[in-house]
Amino acid sequence: PPIPSYGWYGCGYYYDPQKVILDEEATYVIDKDGNAVLAKYIGTGSEFVARETVDGIPVTKIGRYAFYQKSNLKTYWIPNEIQVIGDFAFDGCNGLALLLENTRLPASLGSGWNSNCSYYLGAQVFTEGDFRFVKDKDDRVDILTYLGDGENAVVPAQAGGHPLTRIPNYGFYGSNVKRVVLPEGITALGYNAFGECRQLREIQLPQSL
Repeated sequence: PPIPSYGWYGCGYYYDPQKVILDEEATYVIDKDGNAVLAKYIGTGSEFVARETVDGIPVTKIGRYAFYQKSNLKTYWIPNEIQVIGDFAFDGCNGLALLLENTRLPASLGSGWNSNCSYYLGAQVFTEGDFRFVKDKDDRVDILTYLGDGENAVVPAQAGGHPLTRIPNYGFYGSNVKRVVLPEGITALGYNAFGECRQLREIQLPQSL
């Protein structure tokens, strides 16, 4: 019998796949047309670097709901070979930063593909002090991760020689930090920037905000 559309919620589906490949962090599918697809992320870490090929075939697609509700994942490098990202591929991945070496997005993007995730084109990641940062192709710098002891987070005014002007969506999400000091020059706080920071007691705001 026909399956209503909501019956597929949270699932990817593949008709007549040629092959299914499992590794410790992900399931890959060779679909009926011979394309290699990252079908499902099953890892538990905070960072993921996907395989570029399976069985000698470049992985060019990220499947529908491939990373559904993987809230433990904080950074994912999207390989240059990816040409298609399926519907709601990153749905429920609160706080995930999608990092692309490419300076352009993949050619085909499904509905709600990036959900609550931030993405960075031409991404470069670096560490300074207690923070891990990402710089994009336009030299915009954002905080990726707070690496400190959880007591006091003093956000610098600059990183990598570039000013910080915002705290990104989910910037401190889930952190154990107790006190945050924001520098002058910060003009915006992203959605849920301090969400689930259950030990947070104080945020010192700049006049620029």
